[in-house]
Amino acid sequence: MTATVRAATMADLDGMVDVELRAFDDAYGGEPSPELVASVRQIWAGRLGILGEWARVLETPADGIIGLLLCCPADPARYAQVRQHFQLDDDDLLRMVFGEPATAYVLNLAVVGSERHLAGSLRLFADLRARARRFSIRRLYFHSRVIGFAGWLADEFPDADPTALPPAERLRLAQRYSKSTMPNDNTRPLDRLLRMYVDRGCQVLGVTSGWSLDRLSLGYGVLCRRDLPPQPRSAPA
Repeated sequence: MTATVRAATMADLDGMVDVELRAFDDAYGGEPSPELVASVRQIWAGRLGILGEWARVLETPADGIIGLLLCCPADPARYAQVRQHFQLDDDDLLRMVFGEPATAYVLNLAVVGSERHLAGSLRLFADLRARARRFSIRRLYFHSRVIGFAGWLADEFPDADPTALPPAERLRLAQRYSKSTMPNDNTRPLDRLLRMYVDRGCQVLGVTSGWSLDRLSLGYGVLCRRDLPPQPRSAPA
């Protein structure tokens, strides 16, 4: 894939909204209403306004913007502002993230097209790692969807309606699923998206409720951490 990563600007707003709606069409619906599109656009304008060059886009000459990644250095002073613009639940995990030094939090990652999602995500993360090193950031946090959760529930409890379960029971099952591993390798998560991150050095920390909108995750996200290797020292002259 011939694609480049660069800083996003307000001129990219429509293209970024399009990527968000297409990448998460299971959450927004295949044909979102004009009112929904306008609402998403307003939200994203606020996000771009507070992140500056930490908002990145992935584009190709033929297709334009096909991916995006929004990130911010995490510090307590930013927490309330970020929580407002990104509609985050106020939980202990996120407060922990924003209280750690030398840390950044990835707020959004989206790439259009399942066939290029992995390559696009890796390119965006490579750009983020390089940028993080320039700002002496040693650790990245992000939330992942758990895209196999709904299917796993249907297989494990075929007669149950997940939406009818008490919230505490749904959370317990989401936690159980996030810790489930491959039948032949108990070091790799059962969920294929979590598995992709773990295979690339990320750690799965815990489940957050009310984070993800898509039906496959049933409203849950998993907080992950990626420690960055130290910057190589230059050889002595």
